[in-house]
Amino acid sequence: MTTLDDNEYTLNGLAEYIMLNVPEKFMMQARTDRVALSNESFTNATVFVAFAVSEDNRSSTLQVELSLKKTSMIIYADTIDFTTDFYKTSAFKQTLKNFVILREDSGNKTRLVASFTTGITLKIFMGLQSLEFTVQADIKLRNQTQGLLGNFDGNPNNDFILPNGTVLTANQTNTERKIFENFGKMWEVSDNDTVFDYNFGDTAATYRHPDFVPMFIEEVDQVKLAAAQAKCGFSNVACIFDYIATGNDEFAKNTKNTKLKTSAAVASLKNSLPVLNLNQSLNNDSQWEVTENRTNAIRVVATDADKDNVTYKLVSPSPRVSVSGDGIITYSPDVSNIVSIQVYAVDSKDGQSNIITIPTATCSNCSGHGQCDNSRVLNVSDTSILFACNCFPAYTGDYYYYYSIIYRQIST
Repeated sequence: MTTLDDNEYTLNGLAEYIMLNVPEKFMMQARTDRVALSNESFTNATVFVAFAVSEDNRSSTLQVELSLKKTSMIIYADTIDFTTDFYKTSAFKQTLKNFVILREDSGNKTRLVASFTTGITLKIFMGLQSLEFTVQADIKLRNQTQGLLGNFDGNPNNDFILPNGTVLTANQTNTERKIFENFGKMWEVSDNDTVFDYNFGDTAATYRHPDFVPMFIEEVDQVKLAAAQAKCGFSNVACIFDYIATGNDEFAKNTKNTKLKTSAAVASLKNSLPVLNLNQSLNNDSQWEVTENRTNAIRVVATDADKDNVTYKLVSPSPRVSVSGDGIITYSPDVSNIVSIQVYAVDSKDGQSNIITIPTATCSNCSGHGQCDNSRVLNVSDTSILFACNCFPAYTGDYYYYYSIIYRQIST
């Protein structure tokens, strides 16, 4: 486990845990299970098998679980099952009420990326018959977090804080056993604070095993320890633990590789995320007025406190929409095919900005035989309003379409 302040420690409890809590704003919890060996026996090592997130007191939820065959993820966002859609296409993206989920493929990993308005980006992916994760937190959340990932104040030496605010001393956390007993157990999920959705009959207590005691590295045979260090190196404690507990080279190698990738993720925690804003005014109804079959342009600007280079990207690329390196969005509308324009920025440290959805007011060209008439509404839906054309003499028909996409800015 690595805290937001880059303090690495080992915890192999068997329960559900509060990983990251921003009071009244965000809660991330995790469930662990024991590692099964090939002979169907179990070790005293544990791995992550499920994660649950609640934002703004469950107004938004995410739950990701390991499949029964332990070969894939099961994904629920705002109680909707997106598993099939996620695995169907590498271009998977879904904008929900307060957060965005998408698929990221890099190396040999397929990751679920969830970006929340709180300023937290969570990446979940498959390990070896387990789930793994990385977290990015915006610097604005400094000194606001609680849980197993620490208090995020820039000081790795005071991350062992209890739910009541007590900071554990070095003497209380200088062994794995002490961390397990004095710290880990204090952050177990209860029936009162769980954000997991359970199968019928299950509760938080179903997954809490108070009698379970894991293996502790400081108490293992020195010969086994030396063999594990030869496999993993002396500094990769998680790999050493997993090799001793399982005797499985592949399992330990996976842990070793994950540790290297996690180190890069932790470095990005120190990054200030870019902030994206529109650089031009919209109309009185907060819409961008555009005309069919013309090239229309508007600009967004990202500011980055670290002065990092930024790249602008569209959430849903379209042949009719593009964004340049300096944030200029060009759009050539087709009233028969509504395009939702959503843009964000990514800095050179892979930090992602808020997503802006730009509402558009689209006027058809009335086939060249009239002018738009926004005083006559032909049709209204949740995402569009249809207006008529004032036709020139000798012409009839309704050729003006006015699309009003609900405006939402997802800030981080």
